Amino acid sequence: MARLAPIPAILMILATAPALPAQTPPPAQELLAAARAAAQDKTVFVAFHASWCSWCRRLEATLNRPAVKTIMDKHFVIQWLTIKERKEKAVLDNPGAAELYAKWVGGANAGIPFYGVLDAKGEMFSSSIRAPKPGAPAENLGYPGDPEEIRAFLDLLKDGAPSLTAAELATLGQELDAAKPAPKA
Repeated sequence: MARLAPIPAILMILATAPALPAQTPPPAQELLAAARAAAQDKTVFVAFHASWCSWCRRLEATLNRPAVKTIMDKHFVIQWLTIKERKEKAVLDNPGAAELYAKWVGGANAGIPFYGVLDAKGEMFSSSIRAPKPGAPAENLGYPGDPEEIRAFLDLLKDGAPSLTAAELATLGQELDAAKPAPKA
């Protein structure tokens, strides 16, 4: 009968074994091509995010609220692209996503989340970059957390999916309003 190695010896072997290489995330262009192929009569909503970004996590949670998700899934294929991860998490960035981000923000004051809708050729035609006031420099809307930003977000969605109904837009507005951050005291 074979004798089993003592458990501490097995743990020592496992602890000293080289780590398996991390799997490289899919390239951004591949993800966007797949999203466009899956879209058929929908629009691709692309959003750039990172794990450390609390506003990104808030946007993800808001888009996953049941009433919001139902409407978004009806009109959009949502594709998240990871950029700007830090230190050891930098391996989570989708290859090519940083270049698309730089191209699409076009030098505006931008952070993440950054998002927009793509045309049939895969180019962004409406994004979260906006001029807050006429003549002001363009900046990223980011998370839509106040009434003006919510209106801008809804306008962006309507640009991307003209078939959104007034009732759907009203529901999205109500859900975004309910999910907005509490005012600071």
